[in-house]
Amino acid sequence: MEADNHYINVLASIKPKNVKKSDKYSKAIYKYLKNNSRYRKVYFDESKYDCNSEKYIKVKFDVNDMDLRNLYFGEPDGLGSNCITGKCINSLIVGGQCSQTTFCYMCNINSNFVDVTKEFYEKYIEIGRCIYGHGVWISDDEERFTYIDPEHRRCNWCSKEEHLEKKVLTYTKDVWKEQ
Repeated sequence: MEADNHYINVLASIKPKNVKKSDKYSKAIYKYLKNNSRYRKVYFDESKYDCNSEKYIKVKFDVNDMDLRNLYFGEPDGLGSNCITGKCINSLIVGGQCSQTTFCYMCNINSNFVDVTKEFYEKYIEIGRCIYGHGVWISDDEERFTYIDPEHRRCNWCSKEEHLEKKVLTYTKDVWKEQ
């Protein structure tokens, strides 16, 4: 239990240099955890709707491929129902008017919450906002990459190296025109 408490009290490790601007670590995540000490544990909902089978399936938490839509800072109600009180990590990092608000989420009837606090914080401390992936633009990422040359770069947060590829994209679009 003592090791688990260490991961609940990680604020100093994930504090951005300037709390008003994200760097390797998210200002939104830091602010939420600072203001909501009761909801610092991280839970993963193992249920996922599979469109092909039209059923809910059970998926395991993968620290190297996190589904942020199924991760919550919070606490399940503990009564065996499908509720969790806290904040969905995806909605927290996307922002918006209620981004810092705690909610009671009514998940699906097949929801099964697994405590992944230790795994989440270890990975987040290691790579920071790279848990979002590299394929998306994120705010305050001006100093995220070191450019080795015009076609190669290295992430300053997780050390992953990338190269630039040129792709030709074509598409057809329907457009209404006046007669």
